[in-house]
Amino acid sequence: MMNGKRQKSGLNAAQGSRAKPKDKPYKLSDRDGLYLLIEPSGSRVWRMNYRFFGKQKTITFGRWPELLLGEARERLLDARRLLAKDVDPVEHAKLEKIAKTLAAAHTFEAVANEWLEKIAAEDAAAMTVKKARWLLSKLYPTIGKRPIREISAHELLLALRKIEATKRYDTANRARTASSQVFRYAIATARAERDVASDLRGALITPKTTHRAAITTPVEAGALLRTIDEYDGHGLTRRCDF
Repeated sequence: MMNGKRQKSGLNAAQGSRAKPKDKPYKLSDRDGLYLLIEPSGSRVWRMNYRFFGKQKTITFGRWPELLLGEARERLLDARRLLAKDVDPVEHAKLEKIAKTLAAAHTFEAVANEWLEKIAAEDAAAMTVKKARWLLSKLYPTIGKRPIREISAHELLLALRKIEATKRYDTANRARTASSQVFRYAIATARAERDVASDLRGALITPKTTHRAAITTPVEAGALLRTIDEYDGHGLTRRCDF
């Protein structure tokens, strides 16, 4: 039954903005353990004190006003959910930061370049490496800077569609194949969970191959040789060793 008095609901934005620094740090308590620490310098940070297996600890959620009250309360709830599962929120935050740092370093482009270096060291033909590098470079503007672990099949499809939109259907299909090799390398080196390129088999336009009739008679072979001999095009082409 209501007694006519409004139940205390914690801090509000006005209180946080009006808080003045003092000679010593002090706290403005919100609710459920959340508080705003006011430093003598004027800095304001959202914190929560907690005990983890008998040890007193403190977690900092962020600075005010970059982190507003509602957002601080959400992070508080996340921390309390972790504690309910016997997970230390401070250690969890450290691990997440490490994971994000590693993910940022393991972009599609970085892993692709590493794979290209690997096949080159394994004596792949220089033209094969050059062709693979060219195909993969077509994908860099769209997904090159993305952590390879986070790239979805849909993201890769969008990148390939951009190539396909230029009517370069074979190039798009070959780029999918090259990207599949990069994803498989990323799986083998613990940078990705699966090859999303494999999900796109059949998603791209595949032009029908037109097979030319083979030369099977001496007359046809002679005509071909005469045509080659009479060719007056580019000098490099004329010097080819047929």
